[in-house]
Amino acid sequence: MHWAYSRKLEIALDDIDASCPLLLQLWVFGDAHEIPLLQNDVMTALHRIVSKDWAIPDVRDINYVYENTMRQSPLRRFLIDVYAATCNSDSFERYGEKLSWCKDALLDLLQVVWREGWHREAEADFGKWDLRKYHVHEQGVECGGSEAR
Repeated sequence: MHWAYSRKLEIALDDIDASCPLLLQLWVFGDAHEIPLLQNDVMTALHRIVSKDWAIPDVRDINYVYENTMRQSPLRRFLIDVYAATCNSDSFERYGEKLSWCKDALLDLLQVVWREGWHREAEADFGKWDLRKYHVHEQGVECGGSEAR
């Protein structure tokens, strides 16, 4: 509710286990109620968490997103791109062993790996990602920034 008046997310970004599920729920809420500014602020916050702590959402979070978003969702693309860019096969097994990945998420991850090749990004490179491709815009409107805020 605070965001609606201030356009500032008041979420502790230092604990990914606590903040990530909440951020994903906010993004899904913004999607359901067509609030692209909220979705974009959430995307920026998610990027900051990963950049700052080099920590990624877990499989439960991935499955939640896939259960509550459409196939072409920018949030799905972001999370799959994060896994493809930051993990290797060892970390994939470690994060995947707690819960099963949903089939669509695995197929999306496989497509990214095949298309982009398996390359692990350095933390500094990840911090420079252009988040515009994951933002949601009203028709005819685009944001001006090219990198994460």
